[in-house]
Amino acid sequence: QGLDGDVLLDATEDRLHQDYRAPAMPESAELVARLRAAGVPAVISGAGPTVLGFTTAARLDSIAPEVGNGWHIHPLNVAPHGARVRHDGSSVRS
Repeated sequence: QGLDGDVLLDATEDRLHQDYRAPAMPESAELVARLRAAGVPAVISGAGPTVLGFTTAARLDSIAPEVGNGWHIHPLNVAPHGARVRHDGSSVRS
C-alpha cells in the first residue's frame, strides 16, 4: 500500500492552531506552506522549530528545493505496517 498524499494532505491540515501561531514561527509556517503547495503533507511539529513532512524516499530529492537552505532533512525509516502483536502478547516490528 502506497503513500496517499491527497488523504494525508487533508488529514494534516491544521485549521485550529498553525495559522494562529504562524506569527510566532514564520520560518516554519512558510516552510509548511511551501511543502504543502508542492503536494507534500506537512505540519508544524512541537513548539515550531521542527516541521514534519510525509513523503517517500523516491521523492526526497525532489522536495529539497522546497526545503531550501537553513533546514536539515532527517529522513526517518517508518515500518509500513507498524508493530504487530503476536498471540503470546509480545510485539514485533516488521
